[in-house]
Amino acid sequence: AIDPKGEPSLVFIAAFQEVPLPFQNDPDLLASYKKAVEDLALDSRTGTTAYPHFFAFTFLITESGFRISGGDVSETIEIQTGSRYCEGEPVSFTQEFVLANSLAYRSAIDKNINFFNKDFISAQVKSFPADDDDCLPVQTIGFLLDLLPAESALESVQAYGENDKA
Repeated sequence: AIDPKGEPSLVFIAAFQEVPLPFQNDPDLLASYKKAVEDLALDSRTGTTAYPHFFAFTFLITESGFRISGGDVSETIEIQTGSRYCEGEPVSFTQEFVLANSLAYRSAIDKNINFFNKDFISAQVKSFPADDDDCLPVQTIGFLLDLLPAESALESVQAYGENDKA
């Protein structure tokens, strides 16, 4: 995304967080846990949470897919993998992307600190056309497309790592 000053920026659409078992059955502990996590994502300009958080009781990731359910997640979100593997085009993350990740949330007020920026510099990245619905990396993030503003369009999906994590 491009910020109001024309600079590249990292945009969090939402955060899905698994609630540890000891917090799930105690409403007071659960409320304290949610507040602690949301306080890590405060917008320093408004003092409010910068993006929505969804707290789930089950966050299961396996080789065949993942499932998120319980807690704030009203309907189970399940994505099965094993779809057609696409080769993708080898690319590198853009310098702007690396810089945006390097600078994310490094103020004295905002508490989030991004530790993974150096990994992006040399990451082996593949780019997939966003309109290829049969391609696994595109399917992986498909449910998030409904969260994009109506006037926006996703051009590509980039994946990196051993298993092409989108």
